[in-house]
Amino acid sequence: MEASHAETSAAGARRLGWRLTPEARKLLTDFAEQVTRFPNSHQRQQLLEEVRRSPGCALAAPGTISTWFQRYRSSTKKKTEDDNLLFPNLAPKQLDVLRTLLRNNPTPAKDMIDIWAACIKGELEDVRMWVSYQQAKVLPRGASDNSMSASPTEPHPHLPTPARSLSPPRVRDMSLPLIATKEESSPPGTPLSEGWPTHAANISLTSSPQHVTDELDELRSQFTQIPAHDGLRPRCDVTAATPSPAMQLAKDINQVMASHHPAPRLPTTHAEFDAMFKPYEEMMTRFIHNVESGKLQHLGWGPNLRKAT
Repeated sequence: MEASHAETSAAGARRLGWRLTPEARKLLTDFAEQVTRFPNSHQRQQLLEEVRRSPGCALAAPGTISTWFQRYRSSTKKKTEDDNLLFPNLAPKQLDVLRTLLRNNPTPAKDMIDIWAACIKGELEDVRMWVSYQQAKVLPRGASDNSMSASPTEPHPHLPTPARSLSPPRVRDMSLPLIATKEESSPPGTPLSEGWPTHAANISLTSSPQHVTDELDELRSQFTQIPAHDGLRPRCDVTAATPSPAMQLAKDINQVMASHHPAPRLPTTHAEFDAMFKPYEEMMTRFIHNVESGKLQHLGWGPNLRKAT
């Protein structure tokens, strides 16, 4: 008798235009957005019990949950149409899971995206492209073309351009930025904190102007004399109009570091660090080779100067 009365009351409520309360609709919406838009029978039964415990929804019929999800999927069909067109190999359930994962982690690493693809049993390339597409849609207006076309899983291929030096033309090529050097080689993919010195990262990426000035003062003290055929000459013999190579290098480094802007994305692995600093490492290697071979001796950079330092 009680079951028959409940069914009669539910049927009467539907005829009177009974509707889900805002609280019940929010419960179902959160489940659809954060879990799935295609609940199974067990999930629908649990949702029905939750809805019936909400004030004013005690007479919710068993078919209420299925009907609501059908209408919700129809209303959101247009919003997901582009995903279905661009990524036909990804099923709707896979897309729902990916949306939830991306909402919780908007900037996933490459390894994390690989794990997502394996968990939902989707094609790795499709999942990577989908993540790139979703991130490109939320880029702020006015972002550069390079930013929009770059993959979110790859490091930025460039560093901020150093400011032009005011030094004389004959020593301008000697303006080099400070770079960090490896103490030991480590396999790609390991965090930087395990194999790289902390002080080197601080100098090259996050140095303050005061810290740079202290480093440059120490550099100047090491180059107080330059070699000559008749012995060591004091620095005061050099005319003020043409700064010495050591002083000019210190000046150029100071200008570059003062105008330095941190990279948009810091490296997290040795492979990313090597990719970002490879050009500067090659420049420094060529410079040291030229000093040791005597090619820069006419500028005051001789092999014996390197030994003295």
